[in-house]
Amino acid sequence: LQPSEHMHDGNVCDDREEYFGGLCYAKCSALTHGQAPIRTSSWTCCESEPCRIWNSRGSIGRRLLCNGFDVSGDGACPHKPGACLTDEELYLGVCYKKCSVLTNGAFPYRFAAATCCKVEGWGCLNSRNDEMSAAFDVGGGGGDHDASTPGFAHAPQQRLTEGAMSTTAAAAPRAAADEAQDKAQADPELPATATKAMGLAKAKAALAPALDPAEEEDSRGVSSVTVEMKRRLRTRL
Repeated sequence: LQPSEHMHDGNVCDDREEYFGGLCYAKCSALTHGQAPIRTSSWTCCESEPCRIWNSRGSIGRRLLCNGFDVSGDGACPHKPGACLTDEELYLGVCYKKCSVLTNGAFPYRFAAATCCKVEGWGCLNSRNDEMSAAFDVGGGGGDHDASTPGFAHAPQQRLTEGAMSTTAAAAPRAAADEAQDKAQADPELPATATKAMGLAKAKAALAPALDPAEEEDSRGVSSVTVEMKRRLRTRL
């Protein structure tokens, strides 16, 4: 159930992701097919340094958050460092067992901690498309007799993306990404949309500590954290 990752490459995110501003995003190199590999905000990527308006690309998509370039490696919302198990999906920063597995494909899209849906998006507001059960609010490791794979919903696990590292080594890629973000934000020629994106990125990163691994001890506690995270994000935005 543990994903296959490069454990000593200094990347605390999934191999498909990069660290920026406290969260893990899909790599700009992948999102832009290698044409703009440098991330400068939640929604913008740059072709080469120095990053300017004319060599930057942006994509905010159709929604305010978790769309365009503002996505994780699997297309979900950016998240704190770490990864989920192979039979799990990330929803609002929490790893749950995949709805497709729990419902044998009948309701493959997660809509809430305890709700799976037949369709994706607004169609889930129609209760006829939903299936609700407390049994859906679980992690992917239940019943495998392995203490290292949680059977309850949990925050992404950094031990799955990076092996035994010193604190200094683990902090290096984060420091580099944060420095790049600060440099880009101070650039007066950066698009206004990118500046706004950075502010929202910092707001999201500030919420990441709400999903501290210590809270993994209580499966019900994760659900309450998810609700609190939504409330605080709405307030900040």
